[in-house]
Formats: sequence, structure tokens, C-alpha cells
Amino acid sequence: MSAALTDQIRLPEITVTDAVRIGTFATQILSSEATIQRARAAMKAGSAMVLPSAIDPEFLEGIWRHCRQATFCEEHIGSIGQRLIEEQDRAGLMLRFALQRPGFLRWIEEAAGCGPLSTITGVVARTMPGTQQGLDWHDDLNAGAGRRLALTLHLNEAPFEGGLFEIRRKADDLLLVRQAMLEPGSITIFKIDKHYRHRVTPVIGGSPRQVFAGWLNA
Repeated sequence: MSAALTDQIRLPEITVTDAVRIGTFATQILSSEATIQRARAAMKAGSAMVLPSAIDPEFLEGIWRHCRQATFCEEHIGSIGQRLIEEQDRAGLMLRFALQRPGFLRWIEEAAGCGPLSTITGVVARTMPGTQQGLDWHDDLNAGAGRRLALTLHLNEAPFEGGLFEIRRKADDLLLVRQAMLEPGSITIFKIDKHYRHRVTPVIGGSPRQVFAGWLNA
């Protein structure tokens, strides 16, 4: 998060370092009890936690290769907004397979204090600079889908401007999270709850904003 953004408003600290490292073939759980407690405190204070640089660099490079070769098509999400999503789903498939490993799911259950998790759904998505692509305030609730948490994995290879990810409390519009571009391979996990809303603002310059956007499901 840039100094300019943090100067405007004091937000909860949600960064949880030294938690996990997800590679092509295996996931390492690095965290201690102290790390779990930091994660729980982040989820309580900000409804979210950030796992910086959680993806192994070699695995990340493989994902980037697929993204560079991919075709992206338009997705319109009702009144919420629009974005581009990976059409062939190669990078998305690799990420869902890796993120769905039992060790990572069990760690999230403990760190987030949520019920059992069994699957991850989602897509690689882009929002392009100089367009109105983005997502307006919404809560990701989807009756019957079994969503417990949402997940954003940051996949940018080059900087962008704008494209802010924000979370606010519904009752009083209190801003809890405001993220600019994070380090590639960082993961944001956040609550899906009727009491919170989140959005992604349009990208105003630089490269497209590229993420894996998904849900952790019962």
C-alpha cells in the first residue's frame, strides 16, 4: 500500500508473514501458533488477511507463461461490473489444483476460524487500464454455493495505477481494507458476509490488473 493511501486513513494491519509457501508440487506450512494468532487478529480487525509472496517464484513463473499465452474474454457480472477472464482456463486450473491441497485448506480453517473447506473455485481475471472495467460494491454471497471465504491471488508482472481493492463494513461504511498493487504471488483472503462489501476500482494507468479471483467453499 502506498504512503499516499495510508496517510489518508488508518486501516487495520492485516499482513501475515511466514505463513505458507505454495509450489508447483507441494505446499509448505511455515507458520507457528503466533502466526495463527496474527491471522485471527487480522480477520477480526479487518475481515481479511494478506499472505505476502505466498507462491513459490518457480511456480509463479509457470503461471505467468500460461497467462502470457492466454486469450481473455469479457465477463459481465450483472449490475456489479465487468472484467476479462482467461478463456482456456490453463493458469486457473493449475492454481485451483495447488490452492486446494489439504494442508493449505486446513491452515486457512484454523487461521480464519471458519468451517470445513473442501474446494476452491475461481478464474484468472484482468481489468484493463483506461476502461470502466471493475467491480462495484458487492458481498459475493451466493445462496446454495457453499462459499465461506473469498481469495485473491495477485499475478501482475508490471505495475498498474488505480485498480484498488477495498472492503468496507455495511452498517456504517467504515473502510477496513484499501489495497493497491501487492507483490506478485501474494494472497488476500477475506470474509464473505452480509455485513461487509468489497469492490475493485478501475485501472487508470500502467498494465492491466491481473489476479486469480476465487472462493473457498464448504
